[in-house]
Amino acid sequence: MVDVLNTPDDSIIRVNQASQKAKVVKDRFRQIRYKHIEYVKLVFSEYTGEISSIRNYLITALFNSVTTCDIYFSQRVQHDLYGEGKDKWQIAK
Repeated sequence: MVDVLNTPDDSIIRVNQASQKAKVVKDRFRQIRYKHIEYVKLVFSEYTGEISSIRNYLITALFNSVTTCDIYFSQRVQHDLYGEGKDKWQIAK
């Protein structure tokens, strides 16, 4: 994160195999909070594929975390309550 935030604004940063202006990436990185980092850690720990460039993977994951974190956790809650995981959460009668 420090590497990205210290990049000059007129530079180009590759995010998700696309060139983005550094200013845009830096603005998105400034929105990152603790929950986004926890989300990236969780996704990173669940991923079993091969990562050829961890730096690029993390930049992309952090960049996307701002927009996908809340959706991801909402979906997991929905799955646990109403999906296959419904047997785990039963209301006591």
